[in-house]
Amino acid sequence: MNVKKLFVSLMLVVMLCSASQADIVYTTSTGNLGLISISRSDETLNVSTPSVKYSGIGTNPLAASYWNGSEARLIVIDRTTDLTTSSGDKAFSFNPSDLTSPFESQAVTLTGAYNIQSAISSYNGKSIFTASRENGSIIEFSTEDFERGHSYTYAPESGDTSTPKAISLLSDYHNIYALINVNSNNSAAMKFDGQLKTDIEGYARINLEHEASSIGWLSNGRIAAAHTEGIDILEGSQFKRLLSSDEPVKTFCLDSGHGFYFATQKLSEDVYTCDLYHYDNESKDVTPLLENKTGSSLQTIRDEGNNALAVIIGRKIYLYDMLNDNLVGEYDSSALNGEPVSVSVTYASGDDGKRSSGCEVFGSGIILLTVCLFLVRRK
Repeated sequence: MNVKKLFVSLMLVVMLCSASQADIVYTTSTGNLGLISISRSDETLNVSTPSVKYSGIGTNPLAASYWNGSEARLIVIDRTTDLTTSSGDKAFSFNPSDLTSPFESQAVTLTGAYNIQSAISSYNGKSIFTASRENGSIIEFSTEDFERGHSYTYAPESGDTSTPKAISLLSDYHNIYALINVNSNNSAAMKFDGQLKTDIEGYARINLEHEASSIGWLSNGRIAAAHTEGIDILEGSQFKRLLSSDEPVKTFCLDSGHGFYFATQKLSEDVYTCDLYHYDNESKDVTPLLENKTGSSLQTIRDEGNNALAVIIGRKIYLYDMLNDNLVGEYDSSALNGEPVSVSVTYASGDDGKRSSGCEVFGSGIILLTVCLFLVRRK
């Protein structure tokens, strides 16, 4: 076998090892934590009826899976915007195989983190990094006891017209990638190591001349950002347009190949209208899957091992088979026991580089990413 064939074979092994099956968990505005079990057999995607496993976690809870160094766990965060009388968001952690009882009898406080938008674990499983929206901060917490560690807070610059907000996070083997809304017209993507410092080698920043809503992985380890005019992809030292949209793109998610799903959301007369699409990377075709659904909640996430897509759009959760785009599950607030707020997969690992920050790609993409990403201008 020549070197090229050997390299390709190794990449396939890495990508296969990085995939693992998972179930879908969801939270509701009534403070519930629920589970939808997923499995695949004979090319058929099977989904269970949603069931509530735990209750009493506020009115705006966020769920995210993380790796604690030895096993996958789930964190559920009761979020607050109160910076004056509260010390921060509250959190419970669960074993994904038993969501009926958290490890803590009382919620722990994530000190200084308010209205967390994204939570990801480090590769070694020692830390959870959070995007604190209300104070524009990235904050590290220990996976052992949730004690606060390093942090970074964006300081408004001259000319900034609104309060900066930390929106979205990614991670790879060594780095944390953060998206900050600098003001209503501009955002910044930043690369940190675990220290979250800006005055050290390796830190980088790239500006995005739009109000961005999320960052995520696309195929071949590429980073992309969703914003008010579409989706941009990071090439070298700048973001370049990949997809233009008439409506703001709020979330996107890698499909089972090299394309992706994305959802738009517009606000008119206090009504949010959402649409879901599938982008084919080869043909460049955009196929609508859901249109004119109302509601403010919007999120996409991929179960890589089962090739399943979970979507909160409007007031429902939709489950799709990514191999054929068939809708296999549709659940309203009655079935979920509340309007959905967030969804997450139950699997996370530090052994194969997989993370839980939404829809991600690892394996060969991470290798390429580590080699070439963020060799860019410093702030």
